[in-house]
Amino acid sequence: MRLSLLTLFCCGLGLATQLHAQSPPAPQVMGVGGYDAASKVLSLNFTVMLTREVLQRQTAPDGKLIAVPVTVFEESLRRQDLNLADLKFSNVAGKDLNAADAAKKLKPGQAVVVLTMGANLSKLQRSLYRDDAIIIEVKPMTPTPAQGPPPAP
Repeated sequence: MRLSLLTLFCCGLGLATQLHAQSPPAPQVMGVGGYDAASKVLSLNFTVMLTREVLQRQTAPDGKLIAVPVTVFEESLRRQDLNLADLKFSNVAGKDLNAADAAKKLKPGQAVVVLTMGANLSKLQRSLYRDDAIIIEVKPMTPTPAQGPPPAP
């Protein structure tokens, strides 16, 4: 009996690992930065988490001040400019939208759901969004820094 339970547990663990490894990329919610109709470029803003090491002063048990390395987490705003021809627009129901018309309706600061090409929202994920939410499918992106002041030290 113990061997059967252990075998079942190990097989289940292997299956869970296998399922996790095959999971599609998660959708991201991004903000519209703007749309330039002349160049047909849509700008999307999003945040990424950055880490850096800093030295923090601490008092050692013997009373001396020492510098201890500490990892600091910071959010950073990024912008990605995308050519309209490389994007596919749809609504929550899955109906394809005309790219130029959809882009014109987008306003700066509006949230959109962004998926990597070929990924799909499950029925449960679609239920999280309003019917008028716009879903944009993109090729994998390489972020560029957003305009604005650098982060404070």
